[in-house]
Amino acid sequence: LEACDALAAAADRGLRGHFVFQDIGCGKTFTLLLFLARLRDRGAAPPCCVWAAPRETLQSLATEIGRFAPVALFEGAVRPGVVLLVELLHGLRRPGTREALLRAAPATLFVVDEVHRAYNPTLRTSVALEVAAEAARVVAMTGTPAIDARMEKLARWLALCADYEVSARNWLVAAAEMIAHHLELGIEVRREDLWVDWPAGPPAAYLAALADQKWGAAAAAAWDAADPALAREAVRLAGERGALLVARDEAHRRRLRALTDGLGAKSCLVEADDGRARLVLAVKHQCHGFNHLVRLGALVSGPYPSNAAERAQMLGRLRRLGQTAKSVVSRRVAVRGSLVQLLAERHDIGGAANLTIEALARLLSPDELRGLRPSSSGSPILSTEPGAVIAEGRAGPEPVVAVADDDPVWATIGW
Repeated sequence: LEACDALAAAADRGLRGHFVFQDIGCGKTFTLLLFLARLRDRGAAPPCCVWAAPRETLQSLATEIGRFAPVALFEGAVRPGVVLLVELLHGLRRPGTREALLRAAPATLFVVDEVHRAYNPTLRTSVALEVAAEAARVVAMTGTPAIDARMEKLARWLALCADYEVSARNWLVAAAEMIAHHLELGIEVRREDLWVDWPAGPPAAYLAALADQKWGAAAAAAWDAADPALAREAVRLAGERGALLVARDEAHRRRLRALTDGLGAKSCLVEADDGRARLVLAVKHQCHGFNHLVRLGALVSGPYPSNAAERAQMLGRLRRLGQTAKSVVSRRVAVRGSLVQLLAERHDIGGAANLTIEALARLLSPDELRGLRPSSSGSPILSTEPGAVIAEGRAGPEPVVAVADDDPVWATIGW
């Protein structure tokens, strides 16, 4: 209700766009549905609603939205009175979709769910931003607003919820509007690493791969060596509190299932989960849409090539509304001193952007952040308004180069 009130207050101030940042699992969808109901009761709701989201979330979205409003898949035309779901990653690129959405945009509330999937300079991002710019009202939602240190990606969407020009230099000012909707679940995350030794020292194949700078082959050897310990730890935690075991890819999941079956564990795949298994296996890309795993209390994985948003989203399958445990365990397993342990350390650094935003949300109120105002150069300056909170604005370090998930492991590590 507090988040809905904040959205309504922003609308009352004349803002057309809203950026909803709530912890993963805190009920972003329900918050937005409450907001839409409030707009409708005020007679301020646009007649059409288009909701763009990743494919793997569409089924759960249809179920949740369908409890409150008519819902259907977008099939080429926007029509009033129904929430139309469109696939974010590929649906926006289909022939005719852009044109249909732009035609209806002036009468449409456009929702971009998991907006961090529309940051990079791709066709889907271009279409999403173009429709958002023309829509009667736009809401961007995510639980992981910063996926790396390149804040200019975030600035493009934050600009929708500000009445001044937003750039990479003054994005923190606009973040005041985003942080206003941040909620805290109060579920502790116990992050624990298990570093294991090579069974009989580094194998010749690993050492040869390092010597030849074949980083992918070296990482694969380290992952394979850690798999037995990964399986054992997953089985142990499954017995204690239930566990979600995450694999790199489908072949890796089959290998891990064979290992856990060999240890006598009964497991199931996340897409076939019936709500009873104590050990569930997923692939790392299955980090959205599976919202029924709150009975499990542990996430077990290795350090895999991924961005901070993917890792946070996977943990969010457990740390969300409905979780009854006071804490969840996040356990990483890797070979000590290997290339993969370096990848884990890189991940620890890469998550700093979201942690910084969350820390700001806890320490500073939106009113305090609004004490900062953008100068003509785009840099935050001190506000001269009476009673404004005095704070220093300073440009941060140059952003690091982001790395795609399908780049070689050595590039992800930064070598």
